[in-house]
Amino acid sequence: MSLTGKPPETEDRVIANDGFFPDVVLSEFLAPYRIPAEYDNEAVITAVKLGIVEINTQVAAVKATKIVDGFTTLDACLDAQNEATIDGEYSLTVLYKKAVSSWAKAWLLQQFNATNRRNTAAESDVPAVMNTTDYWLNQSKSACYGFLAAFGLQNSPTLARDPDQAYVALL
Repeated sequence: MSLTGKPPETEDRVIANDGFFPDVVLSEFLAPYRIPAEYDNEAVITAVKLGIVEINTQVAAVKATKIVDGFTTLDACLDAQNEATIDGEYSLTVLYKKAVSSWAKAWLLQQFNATNRRNTAAESDVPAVMNTTDYWLNQSKSACYGFLAAFGLQNSPTLARDPDQAYVALL
């Protein structure tokens, strides 16, 4: 077991993306986003997959534009633009992964809340969980906005501007 309480095969699991956007290694999500060990491994994997789908949809304009420009991956595009790196990783890749991870955490919080409600006393925790879910959805939205803005696409119609839109996607 590691510090996250998850077995190494879970932490080392790579969620393959679509070939353009970066893959996500679960260890990049579990520890930094403080995902509790109690969360089922399959639920964590599902959350990241759904996060990838949601964020890829929101930033699809970047992919479409850059493929037309002749780039086959986000990394190739960022390399050609001499994009800044942070600890060896492109800053826009960091933003993309933040968007995915924040969305995935929000989804997991909703799932955990739904499966752990046993009595009316638990109902008093709902507003706190909702605020936390909103926080993570806003983090995801902010990261998407920053990512799109770097490409001049911050007005993309696919970006969920209303937090309620993003919340509906969680249900």
